[in-house]
Amino acid sequence: MNAVKYAYPDGDGPIHVNLKAQGDDLVLSIADDGVGLDVKTDPRSTGMGQRIVTAMASKLDASVARDPGHAGTRIVLRFRRVNPPAAKPASAAG
Repeated sequence: MNAVKYAYPDGDGPIHVNLKAQGDDLVLSIADDGVGLDVKTDPRSTGMGQRIVTAMASKLDASVARDPGHAGTRIVLRFRRVNPPAAKPASAAG
């Protein structure tokens, strides 16, 4: 939601969401090509979005980081992949 609200003050722009496996981890990145993350210059910002992301990352035991090399804003979450439960064999009807 932060990208929708703050990234493009002059109109719409792309928001990129990427989920990929890296070894035993999953890496989720959300990025925009907008004005960048500067809470101090946007009086509308309350920091709530960042607090929500941090809380969700904590629940997933994930790391969360901002990519300082990205021109807009890019947030990256890394968390352990959970293997799906094994399929239960169909019971024989008798």
